[in-house]
Amino acid sequence: MRESTIHKVITFICLISCVFIFWKPVHGADVNLYAEGIYLENEVWVSVYADFTPCVISFGFTLHYDPLELLVIEATKNEDLWYFGDGTVTYPYKDPDISIIGQVTFVGGKLDINDPLAGVCGNRVFLGKIKFQKIIQVIPTIVLEPTQILGFESFVTTAGLPLGNGGDSVIFGSVSLYNESRDDDQDGFTNIEEYNAQTDPGDRNSYPVTPPAIPALNMYGLFIFFIIICIWSIHMVRKKIQL
Repeated sequence: MRESTIHKVITFICLISCVFIFWKPVHGADVNLYAEGIYLENEVWVSVYADFTPCVISFGFTLHYDPLELLVIEATKNEDLWYFGDGTVTYPYKDPDISIIGQVTFVGGKLDINDPLAGVCGNRVFLGKIKFQKIIQVIPTIVLEPTQILGFESFVTTAGLPLGNGGDSVIFGSVSLYNESRDDDQDGFTNIEEYNAQTDPGDRNSYPVTPPAIPALNMYGLFIFFIIICIWSIHMVRKKIQL
């Protein structure tokens, strides 16, 4: 192979590597809600999470269930994250509404007077949980849907932008239920262990004990690393050709 052709191949590989370093996926939904739960012999426990792309200051959703299958024992919200106050003295939002049979409605927000625009961001943000009593021995039907509170915007960003109660901006995802004693994702932890640790029983890479993190190069470090590799490769090819 001629030297010029080898140089072109190496240059192409370097360019492709840089594209992968700096490439970002197409933007998806701003908010993605989903729930995970376990069913025991006589109870069903469900926790609700959300992935927030922009930071938000409020949330709201309704969880629907079949009252012929389940009876609500209790519903609790995440008061550690969603509150009014200064982080030390806090005032939580109203408790989840379980007054209507067949549904549980959660609304909440965060307004920290020390940092009013901080909001809540990130993936797998814990919103709240519900404990049900089984009425009949079946895997129950549970669905997440928008709240139906007149005049209430469920999801509002820290910039004051309402994201709506559904559509492309807010996705109300699935409710995944698992048997308490099984290990569906085969990561060495039972489903109830993962539920209590707030890890995903259906994801083998999500489990209660996280191995020590390996320091990673940042974006620019990776770029420099690939440039060095490319220069070294060209040097070695020239040296081999001269021999």
